[in-house]
Amino acid sequence: MKSLCVSIETAKELKAAGWMKPTELSWYTDGTRIRIRPSGLSGIQTLVEDENPAPTAEEILRELPKDLEDKAMLVRYFPNAWRVSFGLGEGTLVDFGEYTLSEAAAQMWLWCKKEGRQ
Repeated sequence: MKSLCVSIETAKELKAAGWMKPTELSWYTDGTRIRIRPSGLSGIQTLVEDENPAPTAEEILRELPKDLEDKAMLVRYFPNAWRVSFGLGEGTLVDFGEYTLSEAAAQMWLWCKKEGRQ
């Protein structure tokens, strides 16, 4: 399941940035170990203090703006890297590449949140 969702580090960043959407998976602390588990029935999620949402690529991509300044979002796979990009016009490209699609999409979501583009 770990390859389907974001890492614990990225999950913490998303939570700190204000990720509020229910997710199918979450990271939690079980004593001294960090584990991943289903978040709840029917997508209902009540996070406890030591729990972090672990969205999948699909869950994150649904939350990204579909279009920024009339430029379409691109999702591409290259050998050993997924890339999520938006063209901002005049040759400017916002592009994030990571080993998994969920990580690349999360980095784009965090950028959009920081830039106020959601």
